[in-house]
Amino acid sequence: MVEKSIPFRCGSCRMTLNMPVAMIEMPITNLRKFFKWVGQEIWRNEESINQFFSYIPDITDDLKNKWNEASVNFQKEYQDTKFDSHGNYISDKEERKKRKAHNDRLMAKVKTAKANYERFQKRIPKLKEIQEQYKPW
Repeated sequence: MVEKSIPFRCGSCRMTLNMPVAMIEMPITNLRKFFKWVGQEIWRNEESINQFFSYIPDITDDLKNKWNEASVNFQKEYQDTKFDSHGNYISDKEERKKRKAHNDRLMAKVKTAKANYERFQKRIPKLKEIQEQYKPW
């Protein structure tokens, strides 16, 4: 996903939100406060508001793709902890531990990607609520 800065203005004050980080990481309470501030001069920030909320589908797709990539990577790089690629039993405990640690790291990446996607999915209704409240049109 391409990172972009979106400028907002209210009076002589200017603020910039870095996307997609702001939408993913900024607490909903702070986003509400921010849009309350922006809503004071909604006509001046119409384009910026549209740009901000247009990121929702892009971020959703990006997080879903990261989850899919992590899952595919896990499937490709998974190593059996008991048998090597030729079907021979691995008697070395250290080698089995290394393989298990490798698999655990891959699984952690899948779980993190899934959690990020699901966390953002929970944010979408709240973001849509803010969008409806401060629609410039």
